[in-house]
Amino acid sequence: MDNGPWGGWVLTMASGINDNSNVVAATYYTNKAIWKSSDGGVTWEWAGLSGMSIYDVCAAPPSTFYAGTFDGLYASYDNGENWSLVPSMTTAVTAVGVSQADPNLIFVGIEGFGGVRRSTDGGATWGDVMLDGGRMYDLGIDPEHPDTVYLTMKGLDHPLYRSADGGSSWSGLGPEMGIYEEGGYNILVAPFGTGETILFSSDETLYISWDYGVTWNDGLYPGFGGLGTSDIVSDGTHLYATYPGDWNNVYPPGVIESSDGGYTWTMNTQGISDGVFYAAVITSQGILLGRMGGVYRSAGLGEPYQVSQEGICSFNTRCISYNTTTGVLFAGGGWRDGLWKSTDGGGTWSKSESGLTSWDIMDIQPRSDIHYQGQIMYVATEDGLFRSEDAGDNWVETGFTDLVLSVAFDPADPDKVWVGSHESVYYSTDGGVNWRAGSGFQGSDFYHVELVELENGDLRIIAGGDNQGEIYWSDDCGISYTRVPFPYPIGGFSSRWEDEPIVYVASYGGIHRSLDRGLSWECCDEFPGMTSCVLGTQNDLYANSDDPYSGWEGLWWSPDFGDSWLTSDNMLAPRVNAIAYSDSPNQVYVGLHGYGVEKITNDWMGIENSTPGIFAISASPNPASGNTTLSLVFPDVEPVSIMVFDSAGRLAAAFESNNGHAFWTPDPETPPGIYLIRANGLRGNVASTKVVLLR
Repeated sequence: MDNGPWGGWVLTMASGINDNSNVVAATYYTNKAIWKSSDGGVTWEWAGLSGMSIYDVCAAPPSTFYAGTFDGLYASYDNGENWSLVPSMTTAVTAVGVSQADPNLIFVGIEGFGGVRRSTDGGATWGDVMLDGGRMYDLGIDPEHPDTVYLTMKGLDHPLYRSADGGSSWSGLGPEMGIYEEGGYNILVAPFGTGETILFSSDETLYISWDYGVTWNDGLYPGFGGLGTSDIVSDGTHLYATYPGDWNNVYPPGVIESSDGGYTWTMNTQGISDGVFYAAVITSQGILLGRMGGVYRSAGLGEPYQVSQEGICSFNTRCISYNTTTGVLFAGGGWRDGLWKSTDGGGTWSKSESGLTSWDIMDIQPRSDIHYQGQIMYVATEDGLFRSEDAGDNWVETGFTDLVLSVAFDPADPDKVWVGSHESVYYSTDGGVNWRAGSGFQGSDFYHVELVELENGDLRIIAGGDNQGEIYWSDDCGISYTRVPFPYPIGGFSSRWEDEPIVYVASYGGIHRSLDRGLSWECCDEFPGMTSCVLGTQNDLYANSDDPYSGWEGLWWSPDFGDSWLTSDNMLAPRVNAIAYSDSPNQVYVGLHGYGVEKITNDWMGIENSTPGIFAISASPNPASGNTTLSLVFPDVEPVSIMVFDSAGRLAAAFESNNGHAFWTPDPETPPGIYLIRANGLRGNVASTKVVLLR
């Protein structure tokens, strides 16, 4: 499952000491946790560690990398090819640093505020360094004086500590910050080869000393601080510090650069469309930035940045859209993974970023071309709603600039659009220029929104709360809403318009469905646990099981509108966040948490009635209204005996087929309900399906 889109939440990176074309990077909250590159960060591949949380990585000569993990300290002695647990350190390690002059000198920070441990024999044994109660973040060593060690700490009296004897004793260091408990984070010692220059970052700002830490200077760049910490690196001549932006968005995120030893700085935002930075490293290709969403790369001072994360398959897919007519597939990522586009079924991907200034994608419409085949598209983001009039090639920000959880638009008039946001569903009739809030919502929540067609051709708007539950509907274009009690927080809707509509809702209480266009709801009792997404626009119904504690996390399929559910061992591992129909109803694209996008077939899932040449049964249309003929199709042409049973098990009809097809026309007196249709072949084959009969 490594097809892309490429990306992930890159927390930490390190490049090789003897050969900085070798790089390792760790991604947050994904099964494949660590990645390696042998070309300076241009391309990446999985480095083997999985199923664990990795907090920090560092390099040591000649070709060693260490990884601090929840399970302890791991080491690779072959540039990240193979990893093994250091048996003497199995406590959770949140920071690790090694002396480049003496690779046997290793420091690790223990989880929480567990202090610092030191090894002087390459990790064979460990001792306490008397910094108990503090949390280590980073290490720096003066190359001219290898026994001079610096540690940035949190939870102690000072943000920075220095040892002149290799870590046996320590003294507090740092500027008069006022709130020392905020602590220090990343540190860079001797960026130009000599130890008088020291830089470190804190919660508030970036500090620099040009006199071995005697005096400190801040205010290096206006507006710095308040949105996180900065990582600092040097290529031996220039300084680079990741800049997270400021609370008021006056100064955009980017990289501040200095060519004069840190006395003056300039901002470089070239190619950076969104930045929540966590790591920076110098490699053979220049500078790499690890960020929430992936990796940027630049050749150096003043040069533009480009996405450089091919092969990192930790993309947190939140929504997907597939157009069967054009073959264009979109994937939107949470954690600032951005919006990506594929024209070859997910084989290759390109970023769809022209005009799109927000990279935390919440929803995309249309999700298919079932109801709409035009060029208009909408993307819901953390920073508002964006609209495209050329099928996603270019985007323009609309007049709605708050967080949008969900979006829907009228396929007959794409200028009519609804967004689910905080405390209400808002609607626009002019393509998003002007907005009005719907009335009738109770409490404070974010809302999912869906449309379903009424008998007269009008649209009903259905909304559901993301946190508190409750379902609402509106038949007046979203001006006012009527509340329908619902006991569970909601993950999303999917509606089937054709024939007799069904609306499905994914919730903490499983899958529910409505046979009256959202006015009342019934539980699909056989679904295993809570769910956050459902797809039922066509006959085949899919949903994710989003309950890792039940053991049923994965993709599920229902052949009978939610009465029964099937899955496969193949789909009981990765968490599914989004589902879209592929080129046929029994093929779907699934958006996975930390795995990108995969194309799934019923055959691959082990659902037999999608496999050519077997004995199977299907019904169409389904649901069916009274006096509607149901067509039953059998891939085999053997004589078949067919029986129809009502929900009480009583025989309602019986007939035969000799040519692979059969037809059942319910009598006018046949009551509505769910009917089981069972086919028995002469060779012992048996198949069945359920049909919903509506009156």
